[in-house]
Amino acid sequence: MSLSHVDDTLKDHVRRFGRNLDYEDCLAEAWIAYLEALNSYRRVQGCCGWEKYLSLCVQEQLQALRSQRNQHIQIHSSLSLDHPSGEGDSPAGNWLPAQSGNFERTVLFRDYIGQLRSPMKEIAHYMAQGDSPEEVMECMSMTPAEFSYWTDCLREQLEKEYL
Repeated sequence: MSLSHVDDTLKDHVRRFGRNLDYEDCLAEAWIAYLEALNSYRRVQGCCGWEKYLSLCVQEQLQALRSQRNQHIQIHSSLSLDHPSGEGDSPAGNWLPAQSGNFERTVLFRDYIGQLRSPMKEIAHYMAQGDSPEEVMECMSMTPAEFSYWTDCLREQLEKEYL
């Protein structure tokens, strides 16, 4: 096999397996894989043909290069609560107090809120999130009288439904 043919073959393998990696680095790694395959093919001769063996060696070498490059990539943003902090290996999100309450009742309540008429639905949604009445009035551009009317309607409907 001539060197130009080997070079063309390796460039073809780099185009196939070296996606998202630097081309020159991949080509250098492919030549390393070629030289290692020349030395090791005698031990595995008969398992597969030379071209297939070379392809597997180049693919393995490029995968090792990709793994080495990816070691420095962080999965989580530094602002994420799932990102492990410097103090131990538990994510910061685990330090936040867990919400307490009955999951089934919460789901049923949210389903009930979804069936309400428009102003009551938004008011119940904001209040369930923990917003103060002043914040709800500001978000919905309501006067205190309007807010009082709709919260009274919501209270009556909830009492009628659940009591």
